[in-house]
Order: sequence, then structure tokens, then C-alpha cells
Amino acid sequence: MTKRIWDLFLVIAGSIIMGGGIAFEAKSKFGLDALSLFNEGMGKLLNVPLGTASQLVVVSIIVILFFIDKKRVGIGSIANGVLVGASANFFMPIVNQLNENFSLRVIMLIIGILLVSIGIGIYVSAGLGEGGFDAWMMFAADKLKKEVRFVRITLDICLVAIGTLLGGSIGLGTLIATLSYGPIIQFTLNIMSKLRKQTHTNNPINE
Repeated sequence: MTKRIWDLFLVIAGSIIMGGGIAFEAKSKFGLDALSLFNEGMGKLLNVPLGTASQLVVVSIIVILFFIDKKRVGIGSIANGVLVGASANFFMPIVNQLNENFSLRVIMLIIGILLVSIGIGIYVSAGLGEGGFDAWMMFAADKLKKEVRFVRITLDICLVAIGTLLGGSIGLGTLIATLSYGPIIQFTLNIMSKLRKQTHTNNPINE
């Protein structure tokens, strides 16, 4: 397996994992994550549906970053943008069959947060470009020379604040995800970096 194919596999796997996590988060009904909250607020400001607002935000971020830092935009950006939504739609009917008692909703929230953040860490580790907000996160981390966990928490807090002011729906899940995404993404990136170095040392992957 060439390095390129392996990296593409990571993008696909990470994006699908993210989609599954989004389905669990949505089913938990504990509130939107920071970016979705911001998108909801922008939708109300622009008087457009949440999906349309999300697309406008993602496209705007990618266009801006394309001119600022082209390396953040690549095949991974496109694949992630397509696969996350598609896999979320695939998993949603399956997750919707689960009961909605409070304890199970808490478990689904935890599973959702873990899957989304781990998925982000996996697909970003491929280095083939990031989708939307993740690209901005990595760009800020590189430029500020700060760890991803701190950058992500800061950006998420800003999104929650702006989204709430614009009328977005904040909830317990929003607050937990805001504080959890950054550290879990950072942990996953560190693990993936070690695995890639170990794999390259023990069994170099052809370029």
C-alpha cells in the first residue's frame, strides 16, 4: 500500500467516523456543537436554513484559506465535506432506532463527542487537506505555534458566543463538546503521529 493510498484511507475512515458521531450527538438532543450553533445563528441572521448557512460558512472558510494558505486545502477537504454528511445521513436512521431515556442520551452524547473528535484527528493526520473549520483550526495552530487543543477550545468558545448572540440553540452538549473536542483531537493527532512514525520505521511505506 502506497503512502498516498494509506493517507486517503485515513481521510475516508476519519470522515465516516465523524459522520457516525454527528448522528449520535443529534440523537442525544443535548444541544448543537459549537460550529452547528454558529451556523444556526448565521442562518437566522441571513434568514436561510441551517444547511444553507453551513454550506456558506464552509465555502467562505475554504475560499479565504485558499488565498492565505493553499496547503490547508486539498483532496481531503473535498472528501471530508462529502463523506461526513453522507455518513451522518447513513447512520441517522440506525441511531434513531435507539431509545431516548435520559441515561442512554448521555451515553450517546459521550459516544458522539468521542467519535467526532477522534474522526477529526484521524483524517487531519493524513495531511491531505482539511474541511472547513478544521482547516482554520490547523492554520491558526500553525501560525500561533500553539497546540491544537488550546486553539480548538478558543475557537469553539468564540463560535458559541457569537452563535448564541445570533439566536443559536445552546445546550449542555454544546458546553461539553466545546471543552472536549480540542483535547481529544490533540490526543488522537499525537497517537496517529506516533503510529505513522513507527510504521515508517518498521515497514516503510512506498511513496
